[in-house]
This record gives sequence, structure tokens and C-alpha cells, in this order.
Amino acid sequence: MKIYHIFVVLSVVFLLAQCALKQNKDSIYTTESVSLMNFKKLNISVPEGAYNSYMHLQVYKDSLLYGINPASPYTIAVFNLKLQRFERNIPLESHLFKEKPGAFYVHQPDSIFITGTNYPTVQIVSGQGNIINKFNLRDLGLNKECVLPALFHYTSPYYDPAHKQLFLTMLPLDWDQLGANSRNFTQAVFDLSTKKMIAEFAPIQGTNRGVLPYDLNIPYRLVEGETIYISYPTKEVIEIYDRNTFVKKSEKRLISDDDIALIEPLSANKAQDEQELWNYRITVPFYEPIFYHSDSRCFSRIWHHPQELKPDGRTLNDGSDRVATLFIYDSNFNILKKQKFTNGLYGVRRAVPLSEGVLFAPHEKYWISEDSLSLRFIFHL
Repeated sequence: MKIYHIFVVLSVVFLLAQCALKQNKDSIYTTESVSLMNFKKLNISVPEGAYNSYMHLQVYKDSLLYGINPASPYTIAVFNLKLQRFERNIPLESHLFKEKPGAFYVHQPDSIFITGTNYPTVQIVSGQGNIINKFNLRDLGLNKECVLPALFHYTSPYYDPAHKQLFLTMLPLDWDQLGANSRNFTQAVFDLSTKKMIAEFAPIQGTNRGVLPYDLNIPYRLVEGETIYISYPTKEVIEIYDRNTFVKKSEKRLISDDDIALIEPLSANKAQDEQELWNYRITVPFYEPIFYHSDSRCFSRIWHHPQELKPDGRTLNDGSDRVATLFIYDSNFNILKKQKFTNGLYGVRRAVPLSEGVLFAPHEKYWISEDSLSLRFIFHL
């Protein structure tokens, strides 16, 4: 399929002049100043039995991309980004899971943490899919019913080998019915050496104003050095926690842009209407997580702009023309620069951080073919 042209604004003096590049399968369309040197294009063939798109994925050391496709939940596919090729499949034994595998985290190629879906278990498997260890979170001190989100890689487990601590994101079962005064913690920390839960932090508070869809009600976690950053899909404010005490130190409002306006929650009545809920989910603006890029020593955050419904008020846009802005921040979260992507080039929830950039896929409409990996652009910060 063809992607639209790149329009490069060369300088402030020439803001009204756009340079149309030759249209081809690798062209890009954007309205902000961009150097073609910022982009690297990948073309990785996908063999029979593997998939070209993965919602839950991770890149290990800028080299190996791991992904579980919901259509094949007992297989982890591995792609080599450096060599631009498919490496192998890691088969998972279905009997190891009460239900399907959920989220995963690659600590090392031979040590992969996998949570259960709607069941409080964590498996550690080898690079061949053999079980190394297994933990039932109830045995480690979890004493409440909760959901371990698994749809997107942003809620993956995280293992800190220096402290032998496992971080998990969880939501209460009644996440969509919380009152304004409710306080339920979304982050839990387990010490795997003592086999005990040692902390809960980052409360989620309900609202009496309405309901947010599932994936917009899950905080994002980033552990970096001695600090933990909690960000939110529908809030500009981030929370900063001490890595060792798990106590909140401060909050910071990330200034993004004058034209960013976050939407009000959906009313309880409309949330019962599937069409209204889906319309809201498609049109609502939201943030993706804060990423840290160690080589570039900066943070980034993606903002997906709102979309309008089609004229009949019921038919949904397909998202192929959705606008996204990538904000790049210094260590104090001052904006260094921003980059706007139009025409669905930056696909929703199709980005994964690298040490010096972001790997991403465009909207489905602009994938080359089913035989090529959809994650095909690296944007260097």
C-alpha cells in the first residue's frame, strides 16, 4: 500500500513552502520540520506461521523484537531488527497457564516473565519456552481480586535484578465503578528472594463524572534509576515516586501544546451503549506512556489528537488519517522539540522505545503487505 508524501518544512522562513517528495511505498507525510536522516526504514519479511503485527511486544537491547499475537497466544515470535529478519518462534506449553498467557517481560533472552490472563500467576520461561519458575501471587501476599492488564505492552511486568523485585500493574475488578473517594493501588512490587509482596503504590481514583474505557483507565509505569514515573492516558500530570520507598515525591504537569484538550469521561448512561462507547473510544484524544531513551538521555511522549465522527454521527473514522504528536523532553521534562505525524503514519499503540529513538508502525491502511513486519520505521531522536 502507498503512504502519503513527506512534506518537509525547511525553516521558519519557508513555513508556507512544502517540498513534495516522490510518492512511493516508503514515503511519509508530515507537517512539521523533519530531516529524512531521522528515519530508518526496515523491511523484515514475515514467514508463514508468524504475524506481521503485534500489540504486545518488547524490544530487547535495541536488537531483538519479541511479540505475542492474540490469535496465537502460545507462541512468542522473535525478530532481529539489526539483521532485519525473523529469528524463531518460542512455543509455550498451554498446560502451564490456567488461561491464556497475558503480558510478558524479557529480562534476558533466556529469562522471560509472563503473567496469566485474569489469573494471578507469573511464569518464568527460557528462550526455548521451558518453564524455569512459577509464582502464584496469592502465595506472595496478594489478598485481593484484581485484573492483570495484558492487551498492550505498556502494562508489562518489570523485573529489577539488582533488588530481585518484580513490578506488576493491576486494576481492581470494579475499575469502571469506582467512586470519587475510592483509592485502589495499581502498582504492586514483589520480592522474589523473600517471596513476599513488599509494596503497593500509585492509587487509581474513581470519578463521579463518568466512565473511561478499559485501556484509558490504566496508569503507565516507568522505572528508571532511583525514580518511578507514573503517567496517565488522559492526564497531563505525571507522578514521581522514590524507587526505594515507593513514596510519591512530587507531581509534574508536562506542558505539551496549547491546542491539547483532554476530554471528559463518558456518562454512565452512554457507557452502557456499545455504539456510544466505541464512538468515544475512537474519537477521544489520549497520551501514550512516557518513554526514556538512555543513549539520547531524554524522555518522549506521544499524543494522539482527537478525531471527529463522520457526518452521520454514527459511522466511525477508520483512524487512517489520525494525527499524532511526538514530544521530546529533557531530564527535567522541558520540551526540546516536537514532531507531528499526520495521515495515520504513527499508528495508535504501535510504538516501542529504543535507546536513541522509537520503533513504530503506521496505521493498518499503510502497511506494505501481510508478508512484511508492520513495525517498519525507526525515528531517531
